[in-house]
Amino acid sequence: PENRGGFVVGTHWYTGEVMASMFNLSEDFIPVAFWQDREDMFVDPDGTRPVSAASVAAYTRIPNRIVNARWVGESAKQDLEIDDFMHIPVGVDTLKFYPGKRNGGPVRVLVMHRPSTPRRGAARMRKLYPKLKKRFGENVLVETFGEPCTWSDHHYGHLSQDGVAEILRQVDVLVEPSEYQGFGLPGLEALATGVCLVSTDNKGIHEYGVHNENCLIEGEKSL
Repeated sequence: PENRGGFVVGTHWYTGEVMASMFNLSEDFIPVAFWQDREDMFVDPDGTRPVSAASVAAYTRIPNRIVNARWVGESAKQDLEIDDFMHIPVGVDTLKFYPGKRNGGPVRVLVMHRPSTPRRGAARMRKLYPKLKKRFGENVLVETFGEPCTWSDHHYGHLSQDGVAEILRQVDVLVEPSEYQGFGLPGLEALATGVCLVSTDNKGIHEYGVHNENCLIEGEKSL
């Protein structure tokens, strides 16, 4: 628009008050909020909410809202009474994430391990692991990446995006154990790599996953 200096995009909810202060000083830019998740729902391991009520109020007032998953916008309409949003899903770099050649042998299952964020399902996977080993033995190997892990068959540590892509081309299954998540890009990356995706019904999965068609969704009535 004429006489406007461009766009300033707030990409997480902590920026709400900062964006408001900037706009109060100057209206030369167009404020935009890119909603990656319902960050107002986040809870730290100690039970506290990392995003303050003031930040939530300020972030939801930013106009020109873009959400990466439709459930994020629709639920915010109900819970936070926002008036509108634009839905732009996330894409995958298929020059990086593409099928590889698997060598047979044990079924290899890959899981991101992030216990510092409880909703991402690390505790769920730790409980599932001994059950898998009891039932399948060494015919199934559970491999993890991310934060330190003491219970898996192999842990890769923190991986770059290139590192994740390389491992996905070798494994058979990716498990997404999150309680809820905005979009869930690793699941889509797994599908692009030809890996079987097994996911919780974590809301974000429905942006691209269809149970019994391109993935398996735990909790679906048809499961």
